Amino acid sequence: MKLARTLGVLIASAAMASASVPAVYAQGESGGGGGVYGGGSVGATWMRAGMAPRKAGTENCPGVMWDIVRSAGPDKNTIVLSGPVWNLDGSGTSMAKGEAHTDGSFSMTLTSIQGNGPAGQVTGSRNKNGVGHATLAGSGTCNNMTIPLKAGQTSSKG
Repeated sequence: MKLARTLGVLIASAAMASASVPAVYAQGESGGGGGVYGGGSVGATWMRAGMAPRKAGTENCPGVMWDIVRSAGPDKNTIVLSGPVWNLDGSGTSMAKGEAHTDGSFSMTLTSIQGNGPAGQVTGSRNKNGVGHATLAGSGTCNNMTIPLKAGQTSSKG
């Protein structure tokens, strides 16, 4: 029952977001502190990013949204990352799990939990101003993309 309710909320969110999704969108909370982890508290949004629907080769790929939060890692040099990733057309939902490091690098694994959710390995990096990228490498044409992260649009800009 809880899974059905969670998926219902994600699908409803996707439907609302699909009305006006920019080509690339990434932002974070406003909070104190800087650095590659960003300001604000642990457990806060680390990255909200997305990509509008696009053509990849001959395939029409749905828009994708990410809502990744951070939490305390096993040591002071690691932050645990997790959160949902979903196709804006409602065709699938995935869960991202990974970690960020003090040098600005991060990696996550996306596992589909419903339908044709995005799946694969995400790697990327951000500098102290939030400029960087997130790259998904997975099987299938639509599971390969790079999302640029611009200064001031991620939680590393507080």
